[in-house]
Amino acid sequence: MQQKTTKDWRDTIKEYDPEMDEKLFNYIGHILARESEIPRKYKELLLVATSSAMRNLSSLESHAQGALNHGATKKEIYEAISLASLSAGVPAFIEGLKVLEQLK
Repeated sequence: MQQKTTKDWRDTIKEYDPEMDEKLFNYIGHILARESEIPRKYKELLLVATSSAMRNLSSLESHAQGALNHGATKKEIYEAISLASLSAGVPAFIEGLKVLEQLK
């Protein structure tokens, strides 16, 4: 992954609005980390596809790494990115592949 040269958006929220940071952290945790019908690996792969389609590269990097951390393979991440290209087009696919190639 590329080294970050700017502050993460979450750090900015924490600096200016710690209460919002706590509420946002709880909201994300409630949706993503809680036990539910969809296992965490698949939640992360869904977010990989969504982030790829939106061309939100910081989110794509985060959720691709999260997918790996929860048992996904690079091939599964590739497939999620390629599925996103069906609705988002080839440019989103290419940007997604750049992120995939940077994964450890």
